[in-house]
Amino acid sequence: MMDEEERNDSNDKSISSDSCRIWSQWQLLDSVLPTGGFAHSCGLEAAMQARLVFGPEDLRKYVVHVLENTGSLLLPFVHSANMSPDMQTWQKIDRLLDATLTNEVSRKASIAQGSALMRVAAAVFSEVPSIKMMRDASLRSSTVSLHHAPIFGLICGLLGFDGETSQRAYMFITMRDVISAATRLNLVGPLGAAVLQHHVGPIAEDLSKKWMNRDVEEACQTCPLLDTVQGSAESKSHFLKMVRGKIQMKLIENESSRLVSFSKRRNGLLKKAYELSVLCDAEVALIIFSQKGRLFQFSSSNMEDSIEKYLEHVKEKKTTTNNTEVQQRVKHLKHENAFIAKKIELLESSKRKLLGQGLETCSAEELQDIDKQLEKSLKNIRARKAELYKEDIKKLKAKEKFLFEENTRLREQCGPKPNQIPEKQKEIANCSHNTMSLEVATDLFIGQPPIQNCYFHS
Repeated sequence: MMDEEERNDSNDKSISSDSCRIWSQWQLLDSVLPTGGFAHSCGLEAAMQARLVFGPEDLRKYVVHVLENTGSLLLPFVHSANMSPDMQTWQKIDRLLDATLTNEVSRKASIAQGSALMRVAAAVFSEVPSIKMMRDASLRSSTVSLHHAPIFGLICGLLGFDGETSQRAYMFITMRDVISAATRLNLVGPLGAAVLQHHVGPIAEDLSKKWMNRDVEEACQTCPLLDTVQGSAESKSHFLKMVRGKIQMKLIENESSRLVSFSKRRNGLLKKAYELSVLCDAEVALIIFSQKGRLFQFSSSNMEDSIEKYLEHVKEKKTTTNNTEVQQRVKHLKHENAFIAKKIELLESSKRKLLGQGLETCSAEELQDIDKQLEKSLKNIRARKAELYKEDIKKLKAKEKFLFEENTRLREQCGPKPNQIPEKQKEIANCSHNTMSLEVATDLFIGQPPIQNCYFHS
């Protein structure tokens, strides 16, 4: 009974989870959700200006071309982000799409839609905290562009949508955005837009099946003319900027003109900062000092808090950089230490083998090499020994020669002549002779010894 109740509770939770997922899907596809898609016409306005789209039939063909290009170019990015909804994979896919897009208009529109979708999803789907965490991390990173297709696939994956549902949903919102733009441009009425969307639906399904579940390596552009039309607006804007001329960037010499220019550009910069904070929900802090040191500032929240946050960010970035450098240095030292330790081990092994230790594991060739090394060492030792002996013999001969010369010199200075006997030596000889001739009485008696004469025998 208890198992049945637990099973029923589990089924109820599963049904509730699936129902919530369906409601989230409907909300994500609803045009009321302010993702910025209505602002991008996928080049429809430029196509109308180029006289490529006139009426409903041309519009239908244009929508089909847009869906074909979306399926071949963008669905692989939606699929890859949906299959691996993690920060690292998403950033990699985002950078790849940024390099794939070939015109600036599509690129800017994709970034604007993606940024808006990420901001709205982080606020609406608060039950999935990883969306907000990834948004905060992407805002701190300078390498993430926030393109729409990878973000759509990422959010669908985090909300639990399967890959096919996510890809069909992306094709649907693309079709809806183009038809909505056609309604806004008075190319078709609301009722005609609904009829057109209903008729294009089966074509969109066929295109979805054709390009579904492909990796980003298979992404390609099948409608280059469409890309050219989308980029024509950027070319026209660039041409107008070139006609207007370029201001030479140097100090304005006239003081009055410089003050007027400072005032105008300061007000424009403050206005842009305010617009950025309101339109993009960004925290903006602006500090300006005039030439005379007067302060002008703007902050969307609190200047002190913004400055403190900036200092913490810079400190964290500096610490991260230092830690990275230290880790690289430690890694290099570890590698060098391992190399030196291995070299020392080889030298120790070679030393033991030369000393006759650990020869059991040596092959015949290794023993032959050791024998040659020992013979070579003995030859070197003997050669060095002979060289040292030669040096010692040379030193001894030099010493012998020196002593012989010194002995000769001393003999010449102090030695007697062969035929002369010194007088002193003669006296010593005579004294010795007289001593030998002296007679002494040795008789034993008691009393005072008598006086006797000593006789010398000649």
